[in-house]
Amino acid sequence: MSAYTDRVISNVAFLGDRARELADQEVDRARSLDTKAGAIVAGSVALVGASVAFVTRLADLDGGTGAKTLWAVELFFVLAGLLIAGGFAVWALAPRVIRSTVAFHEIATWETPRALEADSTFNQGKLLRAAIHSVGLSRSANKLKAERLRWSSWVFAGALISISVLTISVAVHAAAYPDESTGSISNDKKKLHRSRQDTERGGTRRIRRADVSPSRLRYGASRGTR
Repeated sequence: MSAYTDRVISNVAFLGDRARELADQEVDRARSLDTKAGAIVAGSVALVGASVAFVTRLADLDGGTGAKTLWAVELFFVLAGLLIAGGFAVWALAPRVIRSTVAFHEIATWETPRALEADSTFNQGKLLRAAIHSVGLSRSANKLKAERLRWSSWVFAGALISISVLTISVAVHAAAYPDESTGSISNDKKKLHRSRQDTERGGTRRIRRADVSPSRLRYGASRGTR
């Protein structure tokens, strides 16, 4: 005969199952937040690599001092935003969510005669308290995850906007000053064309000089004396 009423027994069983379901939901929510944070980290790393590659080519871009300064400032905001967003995302991964908070020393007592002879409702009540405690800790951890992930998302969005502004700035400059982007290529072509002309002229001059042999010169001189 149980020392608890039927109502207590049914409520402990029902609330225990419900608390464990809530703990499972918090675990699923933590996994979803971790997936989003991991995506931001991966995106930030990829875009940082692309930005570093753009930095190495910034000096080779044709543009004035003002244009390159503007691109450098925009690129600084891009890199800063990506690094901060990635940092917040990694920080969001730090809080850990656990499904149950039953201590091991408590679990070790389950095989003792005292626990085996205890009322089943009493044992279920201990698991109910552990599940409730687990839900409280998990919600606190998920709250930190969500808050840090929200800041990471906002900063990452700002970095994407900065990338768009930088791309538009470079495209507008290239469209407004096409000679600067193709000037070096056209100058090289002009130099190559001039060098070819000089080579051809020099060749024809050498050929003409070679045609005038010394024997012809002596023959012409002898005719002149006659």
